[in-house]
Amino acid sequence: MAIIRHYRKPKLNSNVNSSTNRKRLHGFDRIQKINVDCDVQKEFIEHYNKRDLKEIKDTVDSNKPITDYEGLCVKCRKIMESIFTTKYLFELQTTIDSKGSIRSFTEKLKGLSINGFNNSVKYNKFIILCDNLNIKLHNNSFSNEGGNAHAILADFLNSIKEI
Repeated sequence: MAIIRHYRKPKLNSNVNSSTNRKRLHGFDRIQKINVDCDVQKEFIEHYNKRDLKEIKDTVDSNKPITDYEGLCVKCRKIMESIFTTKYLFELQTTIDSKGSIRSFTEKLKGLSINGFNNSVKYNKFIILCDNLNIKLHNNSFSNEGGNAHAILADFLNSIKEI
């Protein structure tokens, strides 16, 4: 991949600055081409939630060993928060403004009887998922160490379809 930079440095003497690799010419525009070895789509363009979701799905599908369970929990929480706040922005606006979590989003949607969250099976499924992803409850010291991480991540992938 090549990145092309365009810059203008008028009225400078002709020289090469080795620390910045910039060529400066008196009163002229100069274009510099820099080769960079990276995947632009993956590194810069693709939204981090999509990238993280693909990583989680790949981990579950290929049964990869999980070394950073808490890191994956954080990614799951961010993905779920993004889905909830995008899909139910108007219904959850006050909860979002008060820095609510997925657990409080679920409780609010249950109270409003939206999208089946008032169904005890669906509601309990999301509350258990919150516990498994270490989404804190104010007076709860419970923490999942990730012993059943693949099952929890598979449950996460299924649950986001139901949001």
